[in-house]
Amino acid sequence: GGGGGGGRTALRYLAKAMRSLASSALVQQAACLALRNLSIQAEEHMTAIHQAGLIPAIVTALSEHSTSHGVQTTGCAALRALTANSATRKMATMVEGGADAVLLALRQRSPPPTALVMTHAIAVLRNLTIDSPKTSDYVISVSKVLLPKSTGATLAAALEEE
Repeated sequence: GGGGGGGRTALRYLAKAMRSLASSALVQQAACLALRNLSIQAEEHMTAIHQAGLIPAIVTALSEHSTSHGVQTTGCAALRALTANSATRKMATMVEGGADAVLLALRQRSPPPTALVMTHAIAVLRNLTIDSPKTSDYVISVSKVLLPKSTGATLAAALEEE
C-alpha cells in the first residue's frame, strides 16, 4: 500500500510477465485474476491498470487462450470490473478489441463457455453498451452473426435490461 509507486512497479512487472509468457494459460489466468482482484478494491487501482497498458494484455490473453476456461473466466471478470463506470476504460477496451474477444468467448464450441464465463462476458458487454448506442448496435449486430441463437437471445435480453 502507501504511496502507490511500488504498486505501479508491480503492474509493470505483471504487464511484462503477461507479454513474455503469453503462451502460458496458467500465467495469463493468474495475472487476470490478480487484475480483477485489484480492480474491485479501488478506483485508483483500475486507473493504474489502465495506465500500465494492461487492458490490451487482458484482451490478448482472452484471444490467445480461447479454450481455457480459467483464462476466459478471469479475463472476462477483470474486464467486467475495469469497464464498470469508466468511459475512458470502456473506450480503451473497445479500441483494443475487447468486445470482440468477449463475443468470441461466448461463441466457443469446444469447450463451450461455462455459466460463469457467460455471466462475466455478458456483464462486460452490458458495461460497454450502457450509454453507448453505437457500441450497442455493434455488439448486437456482431452477436447475431457469431453466437448461437440461445446465447444471442440471452445477450440481447441482458442488453435491453437498462
